[in-house]
Amino acid sequence: MNDTGVSVTKALGGIDPARFEVVKNALHAAAEEMKIVLAKTAYSPLLKVAGDYSCGIFDRAGNMVAQGPDLPIHLGSMPDAVKAIVAAFPDAAPGDVFIHNDPYQGGSHLPDVNVVAPAFVDGLLLGFGCVRAHWPDIGSATPGSYGAVTEIYGEGLRLPPIRLYRDGVPDPAIEAIIMANVRTPSERLGDLRAQVAANRRAGQRLEALARKYGADELLRIMAAVLDYSEVMMRAALRALPDGEVIVTDTIDGDGILLEGQTEDEQFTLRLKITKRGDSSIADFTGSDLRRFFLYDGMLEPGTLNTATQSIVDVAVCPTREIVMSEAPSSPGAGPGGLRVFASPDTSAPLPVGLKPASSHGLDCY
Repeated sequence: MNDTGVSVTKALGGIDPARFEVVKNALHAAAEEMKIVLAKTAYSPLLKVAGDYSCGIFDRAGNMVAQGPDLPIHLGSMPDAVKAIVAAFPDAAPGDVFIHNDPYQGGSHLPDVNVVAPAFVDGLLLGFGCVRAHWPDIGSATPGSYGAVTEIYGEGLRLPPIRLYRDGVPDPAIEAIIMANVRTPSERLGDLRAQVAANRRAGQRLEALARKYGADELLRIMAAVLDYSEVMMRAALRALPDGEVIVTDTIDGDGILLEGQTEDEQFTLRLKITKRGDSSIADFTGSDLRRFFLYDGMLEPGTLNTATQSIVDVAVCPTREIVMSEAPSSPGAGPGGLRVFASPDTSAPLPVGLKPASSHGLDCY
């Protein structure tokens, strides 16, 4: 048995390999089924036709164990969005549904609304379903919530983690606040109900797997998916030749003239990828990151910015698709073999505390 085989055996931790594959694929099928439920029940064409949403299944700690064939830019930040719910509501109970779109807590831009629901069997928490869907409007002065604003307060309604449903019943006061701050509220309510329905389907599938294989076995397999995906990603990286590449590109301004300027200032994106052994480093040092990130409370005025985790997304997703597109869509398939730097200090990874001043995306693929 080669090193990869040994590592996979260790990652499975005694779980029958055939059963592991069956349950792993069932989790991914459930995430894909969430996508179908959403598409068939959503109201807005942005969801029904354009498909601007992602569905995932997460363990009890908020780690992603399965994602549907959805948007790569959501892959890295959805776990942080679910972990924000886990941290805010340790008392999650059957029938609960939570909502938030806060870029400071795992969100992306404000129109991407996360709806999260826990899944239980006989009172035991199994994990969570999460649907991140782009609402066509989340308020602000501009229809569609894509105005030229320089701070998050102008972008629309910002929702911290909130319990939206209790015992399967929506809180009418919270719904009223949300719908009073968006255009076409009936369409927004329909999309929200579709997100809840998709999460309920995830809960049904997780409960069925727990009853078929046992709750403890399901939880073991969900944990093993994370280890397995990291092992497979590292093996794929190890098979590639070592090397380094540097890519630089220019963005033609952000539409905001600073004091004294007569023309919109261009700014630079620079990425250096270094691959050694079973790991890869994506280093954005040298980019004009002050235009995108908040450093020490100072940010140059502008309309472009991105949530911290989205920088991880733009490094993880291409790496995963290039080296092994069949890897499970879980954190191990990305950061397990990949480190991302976006700080002027290249001696440390991107600090967790780095926060966006606004969240309109530097969404790269």
